[in-house]
Amino acid sequence: MRMTENKRRILEALRAPESEHERIERTMPPYSASSVARWLQLDRHNVARTLRNMAEVGLVIPDVQWVDVWADGLKSTRGRSGLVRKQLTCYWCADTLEADRAAVAEWEAGREERCNAVLDKLARL
Repeated sequence: MRMTENKRRILEALRAPESEHERIERTMPPYSASSVARWLQLDRHNVARTLRNMAEVGLVIPDVQWVDVWADGLKSTRGRSGLVRKQLTCYWCADTLEADRAAVAEWEAGREERCNAVLDKLARL
């Protein structure tokens, strides 16, 4: 498989964010094709196809997860907008898989502390 500029950008986008701001903005991996396409301002269908091809050659690792997705008046939500749980294929960068999983575990371990800090700040306001 030829390594194009878009494939390099996709692989970079799949890596765990390094700064606190990026972690809050982008969340933590794995990421869906839709998320990657939105960040890179590319066509979602092309990114999804590229990710499937990259998974076949082992550049990315697919991981099926339940994700909250915003739905604008779908038939399944009786015409109401809101979050819907949906099963999506998300992807990990194969080169940084172990480091990314460790970063996710560290982020999850500090979740309660971050939530308490935000609640304390809100209570002071």
